[in-house]
Amino acid sequence: VNNKTIAGLFVGGDVLGYGADYAVYFGYGRDDGAGVNGLIIEALGTRLYTNAEVTNPIWLKILVTGDSGGSKMTFFYSTDGVSYTDTAYVYVALARTAGMTAGLFAKNWDGAAVSAEFEFFTMTVSGGPG
Repeated sequence: VNNKTIAGLFVGGDVLGYGADYAVYFGYGRDDGAGVNGLIIEALGTRLYTNAEVTNPIWLKILVTGDSGGSKMTFFYSTDGVSYTDTAYVYVALARTAGMTAGLFAKNWDGAAVSAEFEFFTMTVSGGPG
């Protein structure tokens, strides 16, 4: 991972599309100036969680529960793809007027072009729209 770069999963409202105001980003990143090289959770332009003890390769999961009245997001990671660890960080999103978007992302805080390789992505939905 290059300096000032993060890649991983995002969940957010699809009112504004990708980069919506309440999108939450969960990934593996590096920011030498902040002394971070590991897991990062960000929302609204603010770094909410870091864990420098986790190294690549890494598998990520975000569990979203709730409905249009509000959602709770819980974050998990694995270094072997089998056993997952709860980060113990919970993000609560406010009520929304439309559905949600989820996907993969890669970004650089300095605005430089960045690329990332992902080997697998799946989304499981249980229940109907809320």
